[in-house]
Amino acid sequence: MLRVSGPDLVMAACRSGVIGAFPTVNARGAEQLDAWLAQIKSRCAEAPGLLAPVCPNIIMRRQATLDEDLRVLIRTGWRWSSPA
Repeated sequence: MLRVSGPDLVMAACRSGVIGAFPTVNARGAEQLDAWLAQIKSRCAEAPGLLAPVCPNIIMRRQATLDEDLRVLIRTGWRWSSPA
C-alpha cells in the first residue's frame, strides 16, 4: 500500500493474521526506515507467536533508495519471515 502503510497498519494486519507488508520507500529515508523496523520489532516482541509475518517490500525500480533500504535491512538483521 504505497504511501499509506507504516508500522500501525503493519501491526494491525499481523494481528489479524495476514502478512504485514509495507514498501520501504514509505519511510522517508534510511533513518525513518530504521526507526520503523525497530518499532515493529519491539511491538512484535510483545506478542510472540500471535502474529503473521512482516514483510518490508523493497521496490527495485526505485534506484534512488534501493541501496540505502538494503543497507538498513542488512544492518538491522531483518528476517523476511519474522522480525524477531
